[in-house]
Amino acid sequence: MAPTHEEGYMVPETLAALATAGATTVVGAMATDAWNAAKNGIVGLFGRAGLREQQVVETQLERHARQVASAVDMDATRRRLAAAWEVELESLLASDPDIVEELRTLITSIQDQLPQGQRTWVQTNIARDHGHVFAVQGGNLVVHQQSSGTSARGTGLEPAAGEQVEPS
Repeated sequence: MAPTHEEGYMVPETLAALATAGATTVVGAMATDAWNAAKNGIVGLFGRAGLREQQVVETQLERHARQVASAVDMDATRRRLAAAWEVELESLLASDPDIVEELRTLITSIQDQLPQGQRTWVQTNIARDHGHVFAVQGGNLVVHQQSSGTSARGTGLEPAAGEQVEPS
């Protein structure tokens, strides 16, 4: 069950994490045998908003899939497209929170259909209970912390003097 506030709606951070997982999974399926299932599933979710919305999303998905298939660097293209689909899915989830479980099921189904090598492209990182996630795709992430594990500001989130967070 999804984390909720007492009033019964989903925590915005949870919606954002689900949108990220959905976006990376959908673009990860582009140019693979899992593509038709991914496309049909996403089109179906957006189709709840009406036939026009369904057609727009289907056209956009097809165009993006062609871009991935013809790209010299498919992974770089997928990374760029994932950001766009994250925004689209966040908007969809905000407008229709009833699709949360359906999107989760679709993500799992698509991931199960992806070729083994493509499954590693899909990345889902979720921190809970005041945890921290440091993640990167397509590079390295080096985090230097003080030996006490907290910064000079006491939160552990901001680099203190002498600390560095270096994506590469």
